Amino acid sequence: MKRKIKLYLFTGCLVLLPFLATHFFVPNKEFNSTKEKFEFTQAYLSGVTACQSYAEILFIDSLNGPCQFAFIKEWIDADRKDRQYMEFNLLRENKFPIEKDLSWRKSKNLIYRNHGLFGRAVLDYYTDRSVDTKLFLDSINKVDFPGKNLLRGMMAMDEKNNSQAENYFLKELENNQYTQETLRNLYRLYRHNYNYDGITSLLKNSELINFISPTEERHLHLIQKNYGAYFLSIPKHIYKGSSIIILCSALLVMLTWLIYLGYLNKLVTISTSLIIIPFFITSIAIIPCIVIYDLQSLIGFHFSNSFISDLIYSIIGIGFIEELTKISPIILILIFKPKWLNKPIDFMVVATASALAFSFLENIMYFSKYGLEIISSRAIICVLGHITYSSIAVYGLILYKFKLPTKQGYLEPLSFFLLGCTIHGIYDFGLIYDQSAFLFLSVLAEIAGLIFWIKALNNALNNSGAYENHKKANLETLNISLISMFCVFLFIEYFIYSIVYGPSSSIYVLKEAAINGMYIIPFLAYQISRLDISPGGWDSIFINKDRKVYNLIDILDKEYALSILDENSSLKTILPCTGKIVKRVAIRNSRNWFLFETELSTEPSIRFLLKLKDNNFDFNNKDVVTYVRRVHSKTTLGKEPLPISQFPFVDWGVINIINE
Repeated sequence: MKRKIKLYLFTGCLVLLPFLATHFFVPNKEFNSTKEKFEFTQAYLSGVTACQSYAEILFIDSLNGPCQFAFIKEWIDADRKDRQYMEFNLLRENKFPIEKDLSWRKSKNLIYRNHGLFGRAVLDYYTDRSVDTKLFLDSINKVDFPGKNLLRGMMAMDEKNNSQAENYFLKELENNQYTQETLRNLYRLYRHNYNYDGITSLLKNSELINFISPTEERHLHLIQKNYGAYFLSIPKHIYKGSSIIILCSALLVMLTWLIYLGYLNKLVTISTSLIIIPFFITSIAIIPCIVIYDLQSLIGFHFSNSFISDLIYSIIGIGFIEELTKISPIILILIFKPKWLNKPIDFMVVATASALAFSFLENIMYFSKYGLEIISSRAIICVLGHITYSSIAVYGLILYKFKLPTKQGYLEPLSFFLLGCTIHGIYDFGLIYDQSAFLFLSVLAEIAGLIFWIKALNNALNNSGAYENHKKANLETLNISLISMFCVFLFIEYFIYSIVYGPSSSIYVLKEAAINGMYIIPFLAYQISRLDISPGGWDSIFINKDRKVYNLIDILDKEYALSILDENSSLKTILPCTGKIVKRVAIRNSRNWFLFETELSTEPSIRFLLKLKDNNFDFNNKDVVTYVRRVHSKTTLGKEPLPISQFPFVDWGVINIINE
């Protein structure tokens, strides 16, 4: 126990020290002008981190209208608790832009007054107070005040007055101050009304091309029936905006999860082909997956802000499509190379390799789109999610091939595949529909998937010969390795962000990453510790049995003293004696029996089956009471489970470890 505590403390210090060194010794990023800082903030920062940067710009350049607009927009979208904390700090430093807008509305200086009125109009627009927005806009006495037509156009678009909205946006473009925001809204207007001529003319503007999403670009090619350009744009969807840092981050995430596969390889022999080939198959299969997504969107099957329809879309339009993509390597291998899948664990390995390929490409897209601040949360939550959902989806095939007495019907494979799709869909639904209200669904789906996955993995290992290599089954090492790597993700994310954006901006990112990504680690560590390596056995993945989990490294081949429980014991003539627990024995309906071989000098070795009377204790506790059953010398204890009736109960005994 002391060794474990020291190991965890050492790991914690190893992770904490680089954080402190980065925070205190890496300098904050410096800019030559407020314009340079504003462009950098727009391009790379978001949430309260962006708000902090915008506030610093406005403190120096208080009449920067686009910065004022961007601050309010980000402020409303930011997390409420983060806003409260930042508002307190900005007010204390007299840097809170909204407070300045409120005071400037009554200024006698028309420039400050108009600026304050516009800021209040923007705030009211993003807080759904359209009447007040119109009132403050009308109070601005300058007709062509920058941003005024932009806001009026956005209000007209909300009211479905499309022609008026277009006129306002075109007028705003003449001011040449809110160009990007105006182009974005004009593009949204044309896209919503299928005005492809208007979109084509907009695409000639280089500023629009920089922020149009690859998805929208592909949709345009499909609608215009430009299929060659459409398929060429799919790789662009994956790699647009990526960099060496992004590619290396996605690769590091994938390599970390190979620790898990490496651990499995210690227990059962895993062919490298079962990792490499599924990886490449899924990498190709993601192309038809993207095509299906695009077709769904064009026929109107997408998120519509309706609870029922969005839940159905999450399960069918996302979960079903992605799990079908990830299960495609198994389908192809079963068709062309079925002998490759000759153990239950082979299915789990292929599912994991496929999930890693899918999440690797998905991570590149998400890191490019949302920035490096999501590295740790995606490395832990999303990659783990893909592995668990894929493993659940293929578990029915494992039961069909290796457990079911008759291979009739496809109920098991179909039901588990649909279960994986459903859990996957519920997870996405909780994230996308209304995160503040339904995020708990994502958390529950992730935890449920994790529990089902570990139980399915346990069954696959126990029926793939993992017990034969039980001496290599050091769950503590696997736990520490994975947890340490996840902490390394946090540090890498913080370090990269500190180098690029400065340590002060990275504190918020670190906090969000820790909250969003680390909650699952205790559940993961606990579930991995519940892996129970034994010779055979199939447990239900749905019923949570209160079973004893043994760390075999701490029990097997250790020397014990076995003694009688009371003076009238029928074992009195044999015990006390010393011996070793040499193996775990396959007994029908029970996996908690161990073979104890005595070390007697007067007669040949006697063998007993031992099982703890109280599961709250372990073999290494002091004076533990155990069942004692006799094993006849001719009885062969092999891989096949035997009935307990073959081993007559002798009496109760007391066992103690010698020289722990």
